[in-house]
Amino acid sequence: MKNKIIYTFNEIEQHIDDLVYKINKDKIKFSKIVTLTKGGLIPARLVAKALDIDEIYVMGIKLYTPQNTTRTEPIIYQRLDGDFKQYDKILIIDDIIDTGESVNYVKHYIMNMEHKCHNIKIGSVFYKKISKVIPDYYGKIVDDNEWVVFPWE
Repeated sequence: MKNKIIYTFNEIEQHIDDLVYKINKDKIKFSKIVTLTKGGLIPARLVAKALDIDEIYVMGIKLYTPQNTTRTEPIIYQRLDGDFKQYDKILIIDDIIDTGESVNYVKHYIMNMEHKCHNIKIGSVFYKKISKVIPDYYGKIVDDNEWVVFPWE
């Protein structure tokens, strides 16, 4: 059984500030943010505002079942649509990287789009070390046995 941790909006904002600080240290000017519904929407908006990024794109992807178990293959219910160019600097934002499967899927999806964007970084408010994907930026590492509950859930 995972240990349920409930975060307040103020705590989330602090971790997003930490995430933005790490992104700014890289001095990369991202042109677009891609986020995953449903969890990534609010963090993506806050990161976009902090980094002065006008364009946020959304991909609807389900990796968890209603019983909070992980699916073997993600279900895509909203395709990513946008004017992506090969030279775009894209930042994928999600609320938490548990297994890394969702963000990895989205990254490869973008890389295989018509213009084959390859300048892609991944950022997340929370990150679990058990993940197969290590984000380029994260606000906080959480224990693998924690189940994070966000204020917007």
